[in-house]
Amino acid sequence: MNSDPSSGPVGTPRRTAGHSRLEPPTETPIHVVDDDQVIVDGLTHFLRQRGFLVHGFTEPTQALSVIREGPPHLLIVDRNMPGMGGFDLARSALEEDPDIGVIILTGAREVELAIDAFRLGVSDYLLKPLDFGEIERTVRRVLIRRSQEIFHRDTESRMRRAVENRTLELERKNKLLEGVTVGALTALVDILEQKNPHFQGHSQGVAVLSEKIATEMGLPTIEVRACKTAGFLHDIGMIAVPDKLVEKTSPLTRDESAQIQQHCRIGKELLDPFTHLGPVPDYVFHHHERIDGSGYPDGLAGMDIPMGAQVVAVADSFRALVEPRPYRTAHSPTEAIEILVGAAGIWHSDEILSALARLRPSASA
Repeated sequence: MNSDPSSGPVGTPRRTAGHSRLEPPTETPIHVVDDDQVIVDGLTHFLRQRGFLVHGFTEPTQALSVIREGPPHLLIVDRNMPGMGGFDLARSALEEDPDIGVIILTGAREVELAIDAFRLGVSDYLLKPLDFGEIERTVRRVLIRRSQEIFHRDTESRMRRAVENRTLELERKNKLLEGVTVGALTALVDILEQKNPHFQGHSQGVAVLSEKIATEMGLPTIEVRACKTAGFLHDIGMIAVPDKLVEKTSPLTRDESAQIQQHCRIGKELLDPFTHLGPVPDYVFHHHERIDGSGYPDGLAGMDIPMGAQVVAVADSFRALVEPRPYRTAHSPTEAIEILVGAAGIWHSDEILSALARLRPSASA
């Protein structure tokens, strides 16, 4: 173990309840674990310079013993270490305290790594060789998200008690839970938007437009809410798609297209455990289906495609057209509607496109 007693006692400071304010570095313990002493020393020195309470370890088992005595706010751990690997240490640490933020150090960005990491509860990962600017941004991002998640959980707990004390009807309770869940899932959407400028603001834009289209069509209130939620979360599976594919300006290969198409399945798998989201996971799964059966993942056609998925698909297509992409400039809203209406009956249904045309949405709404 490489630790410095002068950095302060190992442990978790008292949390401030009632808000998601980020605690100062001097009250934020961080553990760095890597079998490479040079990396441990470099990260420890860098983070201590920024005021954090940092303890470095080259032995994962020693780190785990210290974690059991008092969990840190953040664990930075190498993925591949002899004996106990990074994922094993992260799993054991999160069993001690699920609030620990975890950053995995790895030599390669892989789809399987991203999926396994987020299923385990890992907050983020950093590629070697390490870039100190990226380290600082990632540490801050993870600590902010940790604070937000604690706040959301405490909020959920308070809302649960309020619901039970006031004996509210089941529909009201589910609505409150859905709001908390979406708030927690926003952290993943934030990661997606931070990693890829292409996605910034896109999810919120699709959510707002999906809600407007569903309302214009006269769909029931519960369906309008589901469309809005699915619109916000429709691309959450893209968190596992390599950035280089999203940013590629040349045509994708068949294998690259298949990788991107997996985001529908990954998104559904991430959302399925939240049963109170109702049809939202299915809408996310099918939002790339096309009315003529040419879409994916299942090649559904016509009314076999859930109506909510069709609404999100139109909103997503419109927003994609009015936003710039690495391979083209943005279309105007008028041009976007003309493109979509020109493909009516092929990509999307006349009914939903008519609702979109009546709304005359702008590029920012």
